[in-house]
Amino acid sequence: MKAPLISFIVIMTLAPACREEFHPLAPPINQSVSGSTCKAPLLKQNIVGQWSFQTNIGVQGISMPMREGVITFSPDGSIIDPDSLFENRLDIGVVVSKKYGVDIMDSTIFPELGYAYPELKQYGPMLWIRQSVRTQSLGVRFAQGWYFKEVSNNCKRIEVKNPSQKYGDIILTKK
Repeated sequence: MKAPLISFIVIMTLAPACREEFHPLAPPINQSVSGSTCKAPLLKQNIVGQWSFQTNIGVQGISMPMREGVITFSPDGSIIDPDSLFENRLDIGVVVSKKYGVDIMDSTIFPELGYAYPELKQYGPMLWIRQSVRTQSLGVRFAQGWYFKEVSNNCKRIEVKNPSQKYGDIILTKK
């Protein structure tokens, strides 16, 4: 007699709990689907810092399979490039400095070198990279440069592309 009575008490206790309804929590108010509300600053400010990169730019601008590395854009306009996103080739000489900026490409960029790229002005502000090199044999300093238009600029991801080549994409992801 005790067993049926205990079973009856257990069933009567658990029955109301089985009828409990569960409702999912509502998403937080004012949150996007990705959960991020970050609005990226202009490329000129956003690029400062350490980034992981992916690129298909090869030596002397020749396309190659995607490669990866780390690069740092310092607030003073200098670049720390241990993984050679921008060439560190010993056959051209010793790299003296690497600098960057984000400007409209016109005759005001590097006037001392006579650089003027009126065809690039149409793209608006562009990321430019200037590498100064000293040749080993002559000690002559010269500069080579790369120019990239902004494809996307997000808080943790920047994509730029060389407008004059089929390849030349760089994807930067914030470290």
